[in-house]
Amino acid sequence: MKGRFFAFCFLGSMILFSGCAYRMGMGEIGSTLGVPKRAIRIAITPVRNLSLAPQAEGIFNEQLQRYFIRTSGWKLVEESQADVVLEITLESFDTHLESQQDERPQSLKLSLQASAALRSTKSNAYLFQGLCIGTDTLSEVSETEDIHHAILPILTRDLAELVGRAVTHSWPLPEVQKKQNAKPPSR
Repeated sequence: MKGRFFAFCFLGSMILFSGCAYRMGMGEIGSTLGVPKRAIRIAITPVRNLSLAPQAEGIFNEQLQRYFIRTSGWKLVEESQADVVLEITLESFDTHLESQQDERPQSLKLSLQASAALRSTKSNAYLFQGLCIGTDTLSEVSETEDIHHAILPILTRDLAELVGRAVTHSWPLPEVQKKQNAKPPSR
């Protein structure tokens, strides 16, 4: 009888504590540990295109929005409702063609570079600025292929993934880290 009572109390306390551990991650206690109680609201300003890649900003912007829609813990909103604002500039689109002496296909390297900035709407301070991110791809092509239009969606998708990861992996933001590292007031 005594063994059953002990086992019952042990199992009951394990269930109770496992529920508390779950709440600590997202509840009031979690928010003091730097874990937001709600999704981080992010706005993306219209992408500036200084590169020579035609229509790249539209394709890139759509793929970057898809990244944040499918990423847990982030919510895509208008700038007036955002916690942070992401600003992107497509800086350059380069092609490098290596031709061969014989009739074999040519090798074409395409690259796309961007700069990113993330600004807090609360303090209006930049959390990072001038972050340079780039991607490239190598393709075998013949002279008649229009490879730019075929490869551009792949480049913009890869670049959107890299920019999205740079933003999501920069969390917690410095404002939250300061709160975490602050010493409790002395009594």
